Amino acid sequence: TALHYGYPLCDPGTVVSTARLSRVVDYPARDMTVTVEAGIRMEQLNELLDRERQRLPIDIPQLHRATLGGVLATNSNGPRRYGYGTLRDYVIGVSAIDGRGNLFHAGGRVVKNVAGYDLCKLMIGSLGTLAVITQVTLKLRPVPETSSWLWCSYPTWQQLDEALERLTTTATRPVAMIALNARAARQIVNEIHLDVPVESPTLALAIEGTQKETEWQSSVLKDELSFTGASAMYDIPGHHGESVWTALTDYPVVTDEPLTFRANMLPSRAAGFMERADATGISLMSHIGNGIVIGHFPDDWI
Repeated sequence: TALHYGYPLCDPGTVVSTARLSRVVDYPARDMTVTVEAGIRMEQLNELLDRERQRLPIDIPQLHRATLGGVLATNSNGPRRYGYGTLRDYVIGVSAIDGRGNLFHAGGRVVKNVAGYDLCKLMIGSLGTLAVITQVTLKLRPVPETSSWLWCSYPTWQQLDEALERLTTTATRPVAMIALNARAARQIVNEIHLDVPVESPTLALAIEGTQKETEWQSSVLKDELSFTGASAMYDIPGHHGESVWTALTDYPVVTDEPLTFRANMLPSRAAGFMERADATGISLMSHIGNGIVIGHFPDDWI
């Protein structure tokens, strides 16, 4: 799903498929770790973990196609990055084959292991340039009881930026913080058939936990944001909330537009960047708590 990442090859190479490296090597659910081969599809891995009410809290587009090894090589992540971090926080062991055909190991199968230089983190995001990943050990998290979104519309980007500043002192713990311009918000809403405002800048906040925790956090967030100029605030719970997760995760790759970009910046500058880019007519989504902006250019830009 990410063959276009990185620079093109300078010389002819040999294609090596890891599709058959899909075994589950070890899954001691009580230890909340799992060891699998790197060719396993992310959809298959999620189904395995869900039987034990566990998960790898990393949002991956096109789960039915993406493999764990590819996800590690490209350091893929999505909306939950704000609350749960990236793959670097969950990989505790790796086996791989270097360019000379030598098998090597790094890390281990337990969470508390200190074994010299952390090669695991070096492999993540290396785009396959250092080695072919063959086996991975991950630490896991429990699946929360409930999850919901708070969808907030703002008349201007400045007011949305003021809301973000207010959230730096919030008593709650959102696990995702997403900003959308009107064009991107319409795309998301039309895809999942959701009845919420989409004609102005949108701030979407995700909260997870027990039923009591999510209800409390939703109530507190509404109180805290009530003085920031929001024109509307809507709760999106249950299966609609799951649809929002999927649509936002797939947003960077599921598009008919001819060109997509990703920009990384300080979180404090993301809203200003989106305001300027919004004036050009492109579709914009931001993991605004992390300073990541993703945009789709329309046909008339090419």
